[in-house]
Amino acid sequence: MLTAMQTSDSSQVILLKEDGLSRADHLRREALEGRIVCEGCRQPVTVRAGEERIWHFAHRAGGDCPRAKDSLDVLECRALLYGWLRVRFPDSIQLEKTAPRLPRPLDCWVERAGKPTFAWWVVPAAVKPDVREAMLKACRKLGVLLHPVFHARLLVKEPGQGRITLSATLRELTEHSAYDGLYGFGDESLHFLDPAKRHLTTCRGIWMRHPPQGHQATLLEHPLEAILLHPRTGEFVHPGEHEAWMSHQEALAAKKREEDERKRRQAAIRAEKDHIPRWDRWDDEDDDDIEPEEEDAQEARTPEEADVAAQAAGPATSCPDHRDGPSRMGPETEGLLTCKDCGHRTRDWVVRYGNTGLCRCRACMR
Repeated sequence: MLTAMQTSDSSQVILLKEDGLSRADHLRREALEGRIVCEGCRQPVTVRAGEERIWHFAHRAGGDCPRAKDSLDVLECRALLYGWLRVRFPDSIQLEKTAPRLPRPLDCWVERAGKPTFAWWVVPAAVKPDVREAMLKACRKLGVLLHPVFHARLLVKEPGQGRITLSATLRELTEHSAYDGLYGFGDESLHFLDPAKRHLTTCRGIWMRHPPQGHQATLLEHPLEAILLHPRTGEFVHPGEHEAWMSHQEALAAKKREEDERKRRQAAIRAEKDHIPRWDRWDDEDDDDIEPEEEDAQEARTPEEADVAAQAAGPATSCPDHRDGPSRMGPETEGLLTCKDCGHRTRDWVVRYGNTGLCRCRACMR
């Protein structure tokens, strides 16, 4: 662990190599005098500040304290991440933060008035499912935006561009990021810290290539000092990602405007077509059409004018097949049509003129 508690005032003390050897010597003397204890179990601790291993507090005696179970890989990532975040949030960063419902302390915690609370969890190589679910559920209830971070040793690369192998812990702790859409089909990300190189590697656009462990992703690696933090979510942003995302959003907006304009033009064309009048036409183009003006003129005639017109036209010509004259109207004549040429009603017609009741009978067509 990187933190302990001062017995005199219950304040937190932090041990980091970047704070210098004099700070470590001071804490070592206080620990030997019993004035520094574990924040969890309140047992005495000692200071480990050697040349090679990560500086940290350790319990003097063994026990079941959860804080004593962190691996050196986790401590290295925690120290690197805290030192990097402390520069960006000097007044609001907390290390090894405890909170209600959390199954274990969170490595880094940033809480500011009126702004979202961010938390970073340096995840061990293997996490039990119940601990994992409890951590995620507690952060959701607390309204904390949690970002899992892994040691670079856990990133297993396969032969081939962007091919990786993900354990069950990695698969269950992927993040959804808006930047994933820049890199392909997947919509999940993972972040890996390399304390030795001080580099951050992010797998973007993760998608399953071969279930359950084989995956494909775009790998981005940059020095930690070049990484940015999203102000609203706290997620890691690599150089050039935000600019690429903005260009992508502008392209999508332009495409949407073009699609909306195309739909508007199509709707205008359909509306214009709906106002164009359509005239019914006869089925047989060789026959004379009945013009609307002629129909209006016939309807406008008085009974006396109609009788004069009928006498001038003379009797209808007899048709060889209708020597008995037109059939009388009645229920038995349903479906009969009047021949346009001979004036007889018949079912033996060849051409029918729409719904006008007129036709040309077979005899007149010979």
